[in-house]
Amino acid sequence: MVFTRMAFLDLIYFCRKTSQTADTLYRNNQLEFKEKVKECVKYTQDHLYDPSPVDDKHYITFEKYIPSIHDSVRATMMTQSHEERIRASGYSWVSPGSFKPLSK
Repeated sequence: MVFTRMAFLDLIYFCRKTSQTADTLYRNNQLEFKEKVKECVKYTQDHLYDPSPVDDKHYITFEKYIPSIHDSVRATMMTQSHEERIRASGYSWVSPGSFKPLSK
């Protein structure tokens, strides 16, 4: 629990700092703001498929699309109805229409 709280506090600090910088730049110099946005997007695109910087199997990473691996799963998802996808999804952090975490 302590780790989770620390992670959220770090995230809140990061968001406040970057949001404040972005807000100030947007208000005072929109051309520079747009350049910073372009730099950010380019950096993200260039590093999207980088391996995890930490040894954590739950760290979110992305892989390039490999048809032999992904096509069958994609086809299954595309043929399922909305109701089937909801029923098959299991627990939700917060289900639509509910305020209860981890509800079915």
